[in-house]
Amino acid sequence: MGYTIKSDIVVPNGYVYRQSALQPGFHQIHMHSTGNPTASVQNERDYLAGHYNAANYTHLVGITNGAVDIRQVMNTNGGAWDVGGDWNWETYAAIELSEGSIKSQADFNKAYPAYIWLARYLAKQAGITYTIDNLNTIGIKSHNYASATGHGSDHVDPIPFLAKWGVSRDKFNHDLVNGIAEQKEENKTTKKVGIKDMLLFKADVDTNFGSKANIYFLNGGIVIRIDSVSTYNELKNSGVPFATFTKKNTESLIDANGGLK
Repeated sequence: MGYTIKSDIVVPNGYVYRQSALQPGFHQIHMHSTGNPTASVQNERDYLAGHYNAANYTHLVGITNGAVDIRQVMNTNGGAWDVGGDWNWETYAAIELSEGSIKSQADFNKAYPAYIWLARYLAKQAGITYTIDNLNTIGIKSHNYASATGHGSDHVDPIPFLAKWGVSRDKFNHDLVNGIAEQKEENKTTKKVGIKDMLLFKADVDTNFGSKANIYFLNGGIVIRIDSVSTYNELKNSGVPFATFTKKNTESLIDANGGLK
């Protein structure tokens, strides 16, 4: 089971970070559902493009033309106006499950594993622990929990929508913490046969993408910056090769893979 995150950015880079005068350090992944029973993934994306000054989020997950559709609509690691409280300033990523794009149990059964996968993928990217809905600042949080504990608005998503399709709160929590069985099997396979297609790298001097201290991870045509020492160590210990390049070669490699995600 492989997923592709489509870059479809509609919110200006650093918008919330600048508007809210935030400081670095974003420690949470927020789980939402859209609450609109008729809007497609594209509809949600288009609405955000014209209304991001009121509320915003980083990713959409849903079904388009029968297939899983994962969109990144805003850059991560800069806060978001998504839960309606002080935990807005902790948002590394905010994921909306597109309710209107899911018309059947079959649709949900495709979208839900992708929703869980994306949350865990982004948490790992940010060095955020796989914990769900506790009072520790660091972790994965549902909008429901943020609201119930005074860190959000009065919204209760995504819990009722998940329940509609047979996922209890306990199962949701379990899947976020432990992953879904199919995904764990895929991860084992990736470690065995996919390491050769991955690369950790850095530049020998500062580049247009940042400091020479930055470590980047290339995987499946996507380049991300690794901000967590534990994530770097885990990848390196699992056999992912590491290289240091010149400024020109570093920038060329990142550009050739569509820039930083």
